[in-house]
Amino acid sequence: MLQWKRFQFFDKQSLELTSSSASLLKEISCVSGGEQFAAVGGADGAVLVLGEDNAQLSFQAHEFSVEFLVQCSSTPTLLLSVGRSSVSSMASVRLWRFAS
Repeated sequence: MLQWKRFQFFDKQSLELTSSSASLLKEISCVSGGEQFAAVGGADGAVLVLGEDNAQLSFQAHEFSVEFLVQCSSTPTLLLSVGRSSVSSMASVRLWRFAS
């Protein structure tokens, strides 16, 4: 009998809103805009998310730089980030899901 095996690829982590999110970004490295929010990636690995109702969310997405951000058009609450976790390492891809 065939059975499906479930793999867990992602760790869940709760993210909290902050009031001083703008000071988190030192140098902007990439930007992505979509229907529900705009995301700004920093050279220090931080991501700042600006929502429709001026809500701000910031978090440390990568240890070094965020090189690429894109919002999924089919699921607007998903954000994909590409960045570096160490100076000499390959780029890592991370998927973030935001509550609507």
